[in-house]
Amino acid sequence: MGDKILENIAALYGTACSAIAMISNHRYFIAMEYVQGEWEDLKNKELPIKGCKFQEAIQKTESTIVDSQLDNGLVCKQLQNEENRYLAFIPLITEEKTNGLLMIGRNIQYSTNDIQVFSAIGDLVSSALERHNLIQRLEKQLERVESLHTIDQAITGVFDIKVINRVILKKCGNG
Repeated sequence: MGDKILENIAALYGTACSAIAMISNHRYFIAMEYVQGEWEDLKNKELPIKGCKFQEAIQKTESTIVDSQLDNGLVCKQLQNEENRYLAFIPLITEEKTNGLLMIGRNIQYSTNDIQVFSAIGDLVSSALERHNLIQRLEKQLERVESLHTIDQAITGVFDIKVINRVILKKCGNG
């Protein structure tokens, strides 16, 4: 899903690089989950949040645009290259909380319209990621309920303790 979104952004807006990054469990790092273009080598890596310009987008929950030639030193070194002078950091917000960023880099200045479109894409990505996480949690809960149901059937249907123990051990090992 994320890779397709980034490919479409690149095709429509001529971006040199883009990424969807999620704030890690540590809250001090951002994990590069989907990556396109010049940032490909950052896939599945974590970047520190502190001291990087995208920290502003996370804290203020608003899009931040950076000219890396003027704001040198404020952009993480890993994100800087010749192909992306202008960087856009769009927060991915769900339930009033920033969970990640849509990061886009190119050599052409961003217009107000570009940022509005990127913000709308960010909103859609946030919703899609939230639904994906909810589905994963629901599937895990369903597996647990199915395991409990199987154990319940074994206990109520069979009075052989060896069979009951086997079913419980099997379901606990899978759960």
